[in-house]
Parts: sequence; structure tokens; C-alpha cells
Amino acid sequence: MTLKKAFKPYFRMGAAISVRNLFTPAHMKLLTEQFDSFTCENDMKPMYMIDAVNRKEGAKYNTEPALTFDTVRPYLDFAKKAGIAMRGHTLVWHNQTPEWFFHEEYNPALPFASREVMLARLENYIKGVLTFVQEEYPGVIYA
Repeated sequence: MTLKKAFKPYFRMGAAISVRNLFTPAHMKLLTEQFDSFTCENDMKPMYMIDAVNRKEGAKYNTEPALTFDTVRPYLDFAKKAGIAMRGHTLVWHNQTPEWFFHEEYNPALPFASREVMLARLENYIKGVLTFVQEEYPGVIYA
């Protein structure tokens, strides 16, 4: 009996994976046979989701960070195709948020952004990620 079948009456059985797992047949076999959910190890953390190239237009993106979904698309595509639920992890993380995210115009040479700017950045960043997921991959992320 598989793990996902054994625990189905109680909860989802999941695994944390990295993008290299998506391209390793043995890992994919294990994931699809034993688990009914998964999460990204790191690729939904801010350092991968906030667009480091376009952030250089700091004034343009002052309170609405430029986002990139290149790192998370392979996971979402796999989840959708395989019919495996995906858990979003982790949109805000103290250790993997670029230093420049906290500064005026996203420039580490400038002072820290104000509290109001940071609250707006965080809110718009989270809304931007969630909007993308719900519009492009409805129902794929369950938590």
C-alpha cells in the first residue's frame, strides 16, 4: 500500500522537492506513486520570485515589485499535468529575501525604505504571486 493511500482518510502525504527532482525519472516515479502533494524547497521564496533584473527600474516598481515566475512554472506545470496538489511555500522568508528588496528603489546603496513602502511591497508581492497562481493554474495550489 502506498503512503498516499494509507493516509488518505486523514491528510495529504507530501514531499519537498527541488527542480532537479522534476527531471529525475526515479524521483518522479517515487513522488507520483507515494505522494498526493508536494512543495518547492526554495523556489517560491522571494529571492527567486522577485525579478532582480527589472527591479533596477526601482521607481517604477516602488511599491509593486516586479515578479518573475520562471522558477515556479516547472513545478506548477508538473502538478497540473500529474494531478498532484501543490502547497505554496514560502512566500516570505527572512533568510532568502534579497537585501535590496528592503531599500529605496531596490538599491542597497540607498537608505532602507519606509515602513509604509515595505508593507505595500509585501502586500503587492504576495497578491501578485497569488493572482498569478489562481489565474494561470487555478486549483493547483491548495494551501
